[in-house]
Amino acid sequence: MSNLYQNVLNIMLNNYNSSQSLESVQCKETFNCSTLCLTDIYHNHKKRKYNCTTITSMYVLRFCNRYSSEIYHILNDKIPRLSSGDLIFSIGCGSCMETIGIEKYCRDNNILGVCYEGVDSNTIWQNVTNTCCVSSNYLYSRLSPVSNRDQFLPMLPNIKILLLNYMLSDYKNHNNDFQDYLNNYVMEDLNLMNNDTYLIINDQNHSDEWEDDFDDWSSTLDNTQYVIQRYFFDPGNKRCNPYGHNRMAINSLVFSNTGLDPRITTYFQDNLPCCESAVVIIHKL
Repeated sequence: MSNLYQNVLNIMLNNYNSSQSLESVQCKETFNCSTLCLTDIYHNHKKRKYNCTTITSMYVLRFCNRYSSEIYHILNDKIPRLSSGDLIFSIGCGSCMETIGIEKYCRDNNILGVCYEGVDSNTIWQNVTNTCCVSSNYLYSRLSPVSNRDQFLPMLPNIKILLLNYMLSDYKNHNNDFQDYLNNYVMEDLNLMNNDTYLIINDQNHSDEWEDDFDDWSSTLDNTQYVIQRYFFDPGNKRCNPYGHNRMAINSLVFSNTGLDPRITTYFQDNLPCCESAVVIIHKL
């Protein structure tokens, strides 16, 4: 499993190549299923959701190295060492590609038997998650069989880390009740989690996406029960938002594209040279 990252990207490239010709005929969108379509989701029509398998393959090809590297650095630098049997539960997991960063963290630190479970309501990701949720001696990962919130709530007392990876910005883009979601659902999640557990939020760092609303909500948390830390990965350009004013020590990508199809670097991951997310870690004491 040492080449899990490259194995996943090779599969995604094959999926992308095989599905693009079919969906170029069947696609009902005005853009083709490539970077233009992905850009349209991010910048032009934020209400639009991921709705075809080619986009999901494209998403992994483009963002896997960055997003997995961000999770790797967060676990490696900011969270006490995990133990065998610890459960990471990811809500709105989408592709589940954070498992690649988690598996490398466990492998590099020689931690056996960490568990990962992800849940997402959008079934379009299923083929991608079946590829990314690969298990090894270091990490057992799976897409949760539960289909709604009431079913996964009983799991929360058993988790070590609740992960919201690029989930809050997506939720806010597609819903008008972001504050209600924080007040009712995220707060309920925290209440159900045991002591000495963590909520990790890793998301876009654009200051106007989700951060202000989240900071307003988190300021109401009891500071005798929760410790909140905020960080940012500095990409070294003027667009950087110094969220929390605490810079992550390392922002480099941890996976190599050597040996992969050259298009991975020159086309799919063009202009994505490092990590650049905003990070919130809430430690329940």
